[in-house]
Amino acid sequence: MKNSLTISGVKVDIPLAIKKYKTVGKSTMLTERQRTVFESRFGIKDGIVKRDTDTAQIFGISAVRVRQLYACVLYKIGVLPDHYWSLTQSSL
Repeated sequence: MKNSLTISGVKVDIPLAIKKYKTVGKSTMLTERQRTVFESRFGIKDGIVKRDTDTAQIFGISAVRVRQLYACVLYKIGVLPDHYWSLTQSSL
């Protein structure tokens, strides 16, 4: 797995994001879909990291929607900065 990814110009440290999700993700207001897509995409439960397209196929949604959902999780757990929300809130 890559150690980082870029979302709308913001570099995200994936191992740090997963660690933060495990500590605060359960207590944040995440929908069940956000939680399951994030966990599937980053292999939190089964240890198998999947590509956006593979995750999309599992859930019957588009890869773009997968990215929107995990970006929303990253925002809610405090990994993405506040200005990210104003750029994307209409699609999340």
